Amino acid sequence: MKLLAFLLSILLFSSASVPKLHSQKIAEGVTVSLPSDFVPMSDNDIAQRYPSTKKPLAMYTSLDRVVDFGVNDSKAKFPGSDLNILKDFYLSTILSLYNKVDFIQKGLIQPIKKRNYIVFEFTSEIDQTHKYTYLQYALINNRVFIFNFTCPQEYMGKWQATAKAVMQTVKLNDAQVSKNVVQQVEPEKKGKNSKETFKDLNSRKKAK
Repeated sequence: MKLLAFLLSILLFSSASVPKLHSQKIAEGVTVSLPSDFVPMSDNDIAQRYPSTKKPLAMYTSLDRVVDFGVNDSKAKFPGSDLNILKDFYLSTILSLYNKVDFIQKGLIQPIKKRNYIVFEFTSEIDQTHKYTYLQYALINNRVFIFNFTCPQEYMGKWQATAKAVMQTVKLNDAQVSKNVVQQVEPEKKGKNSKETFKDLNSRKKAK
C-alpha cells in the first residue's frame, strides 16, 4: 500500500506544473515569490494553527488552506557562522518534533542567489498526521532565517515542484535585514510545541 502511494506521488509530481509566481515583500530586505492565490494568514489564524512563543515574520496559505508558507527568524542568536554546525542543530530539532521522518534532502548546503542556505526536505508522521515539508535556513549576522513550505503528504506530488521553485526565489539583503527586521510580538496563544499542536488539532477534528 505504501509502495502504491509512493508511486502515485511520483506520477503526480511528474505531471505537476509550477504556477506563475509573484514577488512578495515579507519584511525590509526579505522577498520571495509565491503563487498568486496564496494569501496572508490573519493573526488569529496564526495563533490557532501555529501556536508558538514568537510570531512569524509572515505566514501565507493557499485559498483552500491546504498549503502553507512561512518565514521566521530565530529568537536567539546563533554563535559563529559555520553552517555545518547549524545544520546539525536543526537536524536534531527536526528529528525531535516527529515520530517518523523520511528525508529527501538532509541538510544540503545549497547556493541560491550567491548565498548559501541549509535545505531540509522531508515527509513526516506524528499522531497519524502525514506532512510534506521543505525548509530553508539562512544565517545573517548570527540570526537564523527560516523559510517553511508545507502541505499534507498526499498533496506532495502536486506541490513539491512549486516548493522548490518558491525557495529558489528567496532574496535577502543583509544591510536592510540587519537594520529593519525586529523581533515580532508574541501571538495570543503560545507555548505549544509541534507534537502538542498536532494532538490539539486532531482532538478538534474528532470532536466535530
